[in-house]
Amino acid sequence: MGLTYEEFKNYLKLVEKLYMLTSSFINYYNDVVKQANGKYVHELPEDVRNLVLSGLKLDGEYTENAYALFIKDFMGLSIEDSKLYVSKLKLETKPNVKVIVEESKFVEFVQLLNSVSRFIVNKVKELELSDISTGVKETNIKQTGIENLIAEIIKSSYDLSVGVNSFSTGIWGLRKIAPHYMKKAYENIPENLLKSLGFSKLLSIKEYELWGFPDYFTKCMLYQKHVTTSYGSYYYDYYISINGIPALSKTLKEVQTANPVEPKTLGGAICILNEIIWRYTDLLYETLSKWYEGSVNVEERYVEEAWKSLSDSGWSMPEYLKIGTYEGLYAEFKKVLEGSIGSSYGSPFKFLFYDEDGIISKYTQWVYRGSYDRSRFSEYKLSRYILLPELFDDLMSAIFLGVVDTTLYLNDKKALLILVRTKRGG
Repeated sequence: MGLTYEEFKNYLKLVEKLYMLTSSFINYYNDVVKQANGKYVHELPEDVRNLVLSGLKLDGEYTENAYALFIKDFMGLSIEDSKLYVSKLKLETKPNVKVIVEESKFVEFVQLLNSVSRFIVNKVKELELSDISTGVKETNIKQTGIENLIAEIIKSSYDLSVGVNSFSTGIWGLRKIAPHYMKKAYENIPENLLKSLGFSKLLSIKEYELWGFPDYFTKCMLYQKHVTTSYGSYYYDYYISINGIPALSKTLKEVQTANPVEPKTLGGAICILNEIIWRYTDLLYETLSKWYEGSVNVEERYVEEAWKSLSDSGWSMPEYLKIGTYEGLYAEFKKVLEGSIGSSYGSPFKFLFYDEDGIISKYTQWVYRGSYDRSRFSEYKLSRYILLPELFDDLMSAIFLGVVDTTLYLNDKKALLILVRTKRGG
């Protein structure tokens, strides 16, 4: 695999296009859609009225593929009571029915895409790498239609995804990598390109080094939230977040003290951008499939192909990471997305602590003991010592493809959390 400046420039052009598209969407959403919230339908300009009325039938229901339903699914804009609106029209009375703007996952998706693509564009200018301007300007939505803008955003996201875009796929393999493995996996990568990407040493154990991007999947944070019940009693909930993953849990967003998707390096931003694309195209898959024929869950497809590649090569999870029939010293990535680390079944997360010499001798997990105030983190001794260089070398093929990853620190302590992206069906 090679990474060239030409591929880099092509990638950056796509990012700039995504930035301009998402900026157009956000401006329209803020200036038009949000301003319509709470207003009566008859108070809206004609073009905005059409957004909520197109496809509305005389019985107050919508046609199957009504444009208004499309707008509701993607922008959260709709009539508060469509049947009441039609009834009032039949009575020839003033249709004083309001429109509402509800939370939309697609809007959240676009805002995150815009934030990270803006960082990449500005970082490139700051580093004076190249002139990447494509001449793309913000879209005139009245001329092109919001549906065309949404389709372009979806397509641009797909074109930037790991497994589709060769440059982002190459950067994906550099997230965490040992120098000796990097020599085998890559052709010569220009040193100044690696420097521009923010590729740096993540840890060093004697002569063993691990390199990558510090702003993506390196720090795992645990948050403790005080919860008071209606009876006056209280307990603590524990939540987990990892830098580089957008917080999908509303509760987790409330307790976070730092934004985990805030990039620092170009390489980290490229990985974070892919993570956002994967997360939200998965969350929105049902909606995307409803409106766009041939929609693909890009993460699911990539992960399935990656596991097949590993299986064909004879790779499997190291036996020393398996401590039982149904569990191991690793966690499914989707559990992180849920945010909560505890339940009546205990914690799905096992943190492997390592010392200055890179030796892992124990793991820690949260244990539920009948009530939250009696629950705590318990330590367990491993049946054998695990050497950090040995662990990373054994996992490197799967880490390189991105179906296995690991954080390096738990808050400010040296501890690993190994994460596995399972293919469809587990």
